Amino acid sequence: MHMANMKFFSIPLSIIIIIIFFINEQSTVFCLAKNNITFDCVPKEKKALLRFKASLSDPSDRLSSWKTEYDCCTWAGVECDKLRDMLSSFISETETLLTLYELIYNILIFLMQTSSVLFLTNLATSQACVHLILVNDLTWANNLSSLEYLDMSQVDLSRTKDVVKVLGTLPSLLELRMSNSRLDNTNLPHTNCFNSTLFTNVQHLDLRGNHFEGEFPCFLRNMTSLSFLDLSYNSFNSSAHQPFPILMNLSYLDLSWNSLNHSATWISDFLLNKYCRLKSLNLQFNQFHGDISVVFTNISKCSSHNLESLELGYNEFHGHLPKKIGELKQLKELDVSHNQLSGEIPIVLGQLSNLEIIVISNNTFEGTLSDAHFVRLSKLVRFDASYNYMLKFRVSYNWVPPCQLKSLSLWDLSKSEVKFQMGTLPKWISSFMNLTRLDLSNNHIEGQIPELSSSMINGSIPDSLCQMKSLRGLDLSNNHIEGPIPELAPNMTNLDLSGNMLINGSIPDSLCQMKSLRGLDLSKNHLSGNLPDCWGNFESLVTARLSSNQFSGDIPNSIGGAYNLQFLQLNNNSFTGQLPTTLKNCTRLMLLDVGENKLRNNEFYDIIPSSYCQLYRLQILDLAQNNLMGSIPHCVGNFSGMVKGATLGFEFWGAISLSEVIKGVMGVVSLSEVMKGVMMEYTKISTYTVNLDLSSNNLVGEIPPNLTNLTGLHGLNLSHNHLRGIIPRKIGDMESLESLDLSCNNLSGAIPESLSKLTFLSHLNLSHNNLSGAIPTGHQLQTLNETSNYEGNSGLCGGPLLDMRIFAQLRKQNLCTHKYIVSTLKVKLQKKKKKRRE
Repeated sequence: MHMANMKFFSIPLSIIIIIIFFINEQSTVFCLAKNNITFDCVPKEKKALLRFKASLSDPSDRLSSWKTEYDCCTWAGVECDKLRDMLSSFISETETLLTLYELIYNILIFLMQTSSVLFLTNLATSQACVHLILVNDLTWANNLSSLEYLDMSQVDLSRTKDVVKVLGTLPSLLELRMSNSRLDNTNLPHTNCFNSTLFTNVQHLDLRGNHFEGEFPCFLRNMTSLSFLDLSYNSFNSSAHQPFPILMNLSYLDLSWNSLNHSATWISDFLLNKYCRLKSLNLQFNQFHGDISVVFTNISKCSSHNLESLELGYNEFHGHLPKKIGELKQLKELDVSHNQLSGEIPIVLGQLSNLEIIVISNNTFEGTLSDAHFVRLSKLVRFDASYNYMLKFRVSYNWVPPCQLKSLSLWDLSKSEVKFQMGTLPKWISSFMNLTRLDLSNNHIEGQIPELSSSMINGSIPDSLCQMKSLRGLDLSNNHIEGPIPELAPNMTNLDLSGNMLINGSIPDSLCQMKSLRGLDLSKNHLSGNLPDCWGNFESLVTARLSSNQFSGDIPNSIGGAYNLQFLQLNNNSFTGQLPTTLKNCTRLMLLDVGENKLRNNEFYDIIPSSYCQLYRLQILDLAQNNLMGSIPHCVGNFSGMVKGATLGFEFWGAISLSEVIKGVMGVVSLSEVMKGVMMEYTKISTYTVNLDLSSNNLVGEIPPNLTNLTGLHGLNLSHNHLRGIIPRKIGDMESLESLDLSCNNLSGAIPESLSKLTFLSHLNLSHNNLSGAIPTGHQLQTLNETSNYEGNSGLCGGPLLDMRIFAQLRKQNLCTHKYIVSTLKVKLQKKKKKRRE
């Protein structure tokens, strides 16, 4: 192997072989091991290292210390573990990634050809960018007769057809991990399944994150020693009559994120049956359905085997939680969220003293949650009952719970009775000294936010949010909280006080001390004054949503110091001054909205800074209804996030609602955009549209032709400006456009024929310009036949103004050029109708 630009190399041989690729640091680590190795370098291992050195080119003499006369444990880059008496690491750095990939493959093959592999027990790849490595076959593993642990996670095995053949014959294999390896049914065919010895010793199998579909692999029934099985994040959709293999020793089973469409009976018959020894069962994100009480039919036979975790969320179960759940004495985690469950929460839940996590959100539970539901839950650390509109949370103001919650979410329990009295916290909340996340949003909380200085809190309520030093997330959005924002604890990472229309005053200086903030939402309040000039403190900030307030003054230049910002919404305020050019430093921005300020009439006096074109991730840019002057910069076509197929934006969140995202970290709850001529409120990321809105400004000049590079745009609004020139003839290349508004400008020339190629276009407004010639026809334009789409263009003819059959004939004769053709054709149509009557 030739390495012309090698920086540094080292190699280890020890009990565990771990191949770790740190692509960002251009380093590679290998660790091999054998049993019974003394601290001194083993001669066979030294010989192998010297052979490896001989196969390399080392012009910089980095391996000069690799000499026979020295102990290899003292060689540069080689480390020996003094605690376990073995050689432990191999580190190499290369000039280029291409060389690194070649190095990885060649080192692997080299090592597999040495006699040492006969004693190899562990072989693993790290999770750092190894998915870039492609393995065509696994025949090199044939010699690994002592191998007990094999981890090929994130290595591309899609071209490997011998997975079962090779790995199924490794006699000592106990643990096999091949997650995110691009495997599908062709890699694990239903052949050789009648070989009763296949994988019989394997105890741990991880195949999550691949592309399997259909039935479960038939070789599973041979794996009688299996205790851990993870098949999540695939597309398994086995038939309702296919039994799940009876695996007597199975204690952990994860079938989440598949396409399983079975009834509750299937679960009770094949998973939670008399053979059940499960400690953990995860069936989330499937299409399981039926009465949830049926799931617990045979649960008593499972309860004696210590079921600790039961996750049934994001399915289609209905019915009531049965009292039988009280038999699961060892249960630590229960998640039945995002189903269609109803009825009351059984009191027996409060008797399960080992419970640590309860998630019952997004159902239709009713009745009352009281202190009786928590009486023995001393180990509870997370409780989430959000989105149960008929469920009441009613405990006494001075109730002291038996547990120390870290996460409490009672979001949108509209019938709950949670009140801040005299500016203080209820004792049951303030007693949670380890609380890291508190979500009481979308309730009917009244009163002021509790003052967080200890001098204001006394008597029976001695604690405050300020004293909860572990609190990282606070969500009190969409309530009726009044008064100014008090000083808050500086270690917050997420703060959401949005939708409390009574909060007033300015942003306190203490906010500048929250240097760990990742999500900040103060929108839809009555906050006023200038923004604090301390944005350079917010290096971790991802989302800042300050829209719909009464902020004024300039947007501070320090905002560019928050360079990790992805979502910035300052719309619907009264900001003045110029757009800060420092925003160019926020290269991760995907959403920038500074429109609708001062009733969508800001006092900005600058053109769109060309430096904004460096914001290549932008997918939504709204500068509408300001006083921007000048031309649209030609570099606007550089917004690669607005190009079709871009993978820089929202799509990786799927259909998760934005309000749920903020609970995680990111934090945009809603977004107002003008689309298709109306203001639209988006509350789900999946419904977000890639949008560019520069309308209602004082822009002049022509529409840059390279604007048509933005093929991923769903909405383009340049209306109500002073733009001139022609509509770019390649506008039809913007194939994703659903809404196009160029109205109220000084555009001239013909409407490009390519416009008819926009098959998704459902809103078009070209009115009040100086356009002329024939209105294109065909495809989607046939449905956009409102006269208002084209009115105010005296030189236009055709389209919705004419009988399309007559217009087609006239167009062939080049008759659609006279400025009075419209009135002439109207006369002809009237004559034609008169003849028909006769």
